[in-house]
Amino acid sequence: MTRTLQLTDEAKATLFGDGTDQNPGELSEITSGGQPVDFVSVENPDGSFSIVGTVDGVEAITISFEVVQGGDGEFYINTTVDQALPLDDINKDGDTSGYITNDGDVISIDLPLEISDTDGDTSNIDITVNLEDGQDPSFSDDSEAVVITETDFDNVDPETGEVTQTPGESTGKIPSFDMGSDEIASMTFDDPQGDDSGLGNITYDGGKETDYEVDGNTITVTGENDEPILSITVDIDGNYTVTQYEPIDQDAGDVDLNLSVTAVDDDGDSASGSFNIVIVDPEGVDVTDEVNITEGDQESWTEGNAYPVSGSSSVVIDSSSDDHALRPYILIQKSLQLWKPNLMA
Repeated sequence: MTRTLQLTDEAKATLFGDGTDQNPGELSEITSGGQPVDFVSVENPDGSFSIVGTVDGVEAITISFEVVQGGDGEFYINTTVDQALPLDDINKDGDTSGYITNDGDVISIDLPLEISDTDGDTSNIDITVNLEDGQDPSFSDDSEAVVITETDFDNVDPETGEVTQTPGESTGKIPSFDMGSDEIASMTFDDPQGDDSGLGNITYDGGKETDYEVDGNTITVTGENDEPILSITVDIDGNYTVTQYEPIDQDAGDVDLNLSVTAVDDDGDSASGSFNIVIVDPEGVDVTDEVNITEGDQESWTEGNAYPVSGSSSVVIDSSSDDHALRPYILIQKSLQLWKPNLMA
């Protein structure tokens, strides 16, 4: 005996409405990432049916009902829920009326069904689907620091010798951040940053002080005349970008920054935490050089081998990330001068 399962007429009218803006139906309350979820009811020839919700054509959630005849003459209704996208859980204060309710971290969908057989006999059954919010965004307390090594800011044109400066940039994932079950709506730096952030201790160019400004997801450290020294940016995927425009003084050791951030997901769940950035000054390099000369001939003087003879060399010391204090340029030169004795004296 074939049995057909469907929503009651009242439930169908209330949940789906009539397709107008004036009566969109209670299912229109459900969103994903701030976008409306469009629901349709799909009835199948075998008596089963599904409620399918999509966002811009992408399946977000499907609730399927299937009638199964048991060997003992009874029948069973199997309910399957497949969720492919996170749903926004934004009415947490207690939306407890109607077929769609949202209380705390649970969205509940009440589905009154009726099942009928070929004889016209009907039975009613009420199924509630509870969609519980998953993990909130979080920051761990034991993550490792992000270590960044200063780069060489000077680029020298090999043909002209012209020197131009290029900012150094480092990117990566905030190691302490877990976005949880929902998409992140915003990731911002706390303003102001804490006293232990290290931002107030940054100096450059031999002791010049800096200021910093927080603008949403960006921290900018500036020097004299608002000259940019350092910027740090985070995004909603938990990525960071550190851009360094000028060498930073590191007389007292590495620059250690502890930056506080707050993440808010599409459900309105928030988490505050911090991540640690350590800017390391690259070590100096050992440079060697040698000067080679060939001694002259004292008796068979020809062009190029007569005394005095001399040799010279120069060596380049890479400034790496910091500017060296100016020193006189030293040309290493070795010379030897001998005179042939005067045998007529």
